[in-house]
Amino acid sequence: MPVGGSDVALCVCSSHSWSPGFWLRFCSGRALSGAEFSGCPTPQLTQNRKERCAARGVCGELVAAGQAGCIKFLCSGVAISGDTAVISTAAFRPFTNAVADVFVKTAQGWQNTAPVAKLIGSEPGGPFITPVAIDGDMIVVAGAVGFDGVAGYVFVYVKPAGGWKNMVPTAVLTPSDTTDTEFGDSVSISGDTIVVGDNGYGGNTYGLGAAYVYVKPKGGWHNMTETAKLTASDGVNTDLFGWSVSISGSTIVVGATQYGSFSNPGTGKAYVFVRPSTGWASMTQTAELSATGLANGDVFGFSVAVDGNVVVVGSYPYNGFLGAAFVYQKPASGWANMSQTATLTPGDGTVGEFALSVAISGNIVIAGAPYRGTSPDSNQGAIYVFEEPAGGWQNLASNTVLIGSDAHYNNSFGYFVGISGKTLVGDAQFRLQAPAAYVFSLP
Repeated sequence: MPVGGSDVALCVCSSHSWSPGFWLRFCSGRALSGAEFSGCPTPQLTQNRKERCAARGVCGELVAAGQAGCIKFLCSGVAISGDTAVISTAAFRPFTNAVADVFVKTAQGWQNTAPVAKLIGSEPGGPFITPVAIDGDMIVVAGAVGFDGVAGYVFVYVKPAGGWKNMVPTAVLTPSDTTDTEFGDSVSISGDTIVVGDNGYGGNTYGLGAAYVYVKPKGGWHNMTETAKLTASDGVNTDLFGWSVSISGSTIVVGATQYGSFSNPGTGKAYVFVRPSTGWASMTQTAELSATGLANGDVFGFSVAVDGNVVVVGSYPYNGFLGAAFVYQKPASGWANMSQTATLTPGDGTVGEFALSVAISGNIVIAGAPYRGTSPDSNQGAIYVFEEPAGGWQNLASNTVLIGSDAHYNNSFGYFVGISGKTLVGDAQFRLQAPAAYVFSLP
């Protein structure tokens, strides 16, 4: 049974080319029973290898603060690590203490999986963006994002010995200053290190931005301010440094969209920071990443991801909003200023703001295109999958496209994406009738 009257349920469908696809569905005030999902049809495989997962049954509208569904930049985040998925829910439950639901894959798989825990904030809040991250037994969720001189905060949850359960934060992270005040705009975690982005828009620096690093103390997580603050050596007001962040081991990537000035935007930037041998300390970048063919307004760095020695940076307006994801392979001599190793693009040539979201795990890169789709399913959304060739990353155009067959007009599937091994998750949080997230297991 769902925990604490949760609004989330799960459906599983069988598959041919791709193994089972699943979806998490948000419904108003109740969880759908397994019987309501008994009619899952067989997914269809098209020439573009689209994975379709459909469910039968009726779900009520989700209404938050007098509004069904959500609007742009008022949506939930998704993340996955191993057999655990987390979906932040604060955008749909504004001014309440509920911030996220946790799902754990059972021995029978994801089928009919209900949330095992509800994560509660320390105080009610109403964030416009609710990023979430997970690594192993730790989950990070942004609380109320800071604005106009008031710092935000980020919640850390550590899995109890007996498993995930309804709980309040183990620790609350805050910045030591309120200069930037978009703290919590982005979050990422790797092992015992957390990075939080603060793009600075609306703060005293008018979009200069920063990223804050938190390292787990020897005694365990507790309320704390940052261990280190990361900035760009060439940063200027309106850069929005910290719009996106990602961490893997000793490497942090930070995106700066350079769109703080609508009248005079830049191309966007991405920066790599490598942990010093003595540990994280306040510093400027180790390297700056660039890409060929960028134009002003391309918001390069809107999305970033890193895993090991590979970085992915998204630019969804690139080439007339066709979009591109740029891949960077760490040089043998270490990270240095460089242009892309490879460029990833949608093979079907469909405009859909490809790479508005990106994620990487091992040799697989995924990129969300939440506005892909043609009438009557305009803005249906999709996720493109790329696998590294045997010879290493090279320019690729993918025709492997994942969609949900019940994600239709303006659902924007893929606005947020995550991947862990061969399991990926993407949201469809613009669904007015029932915002959802879908999980796919790749072969």
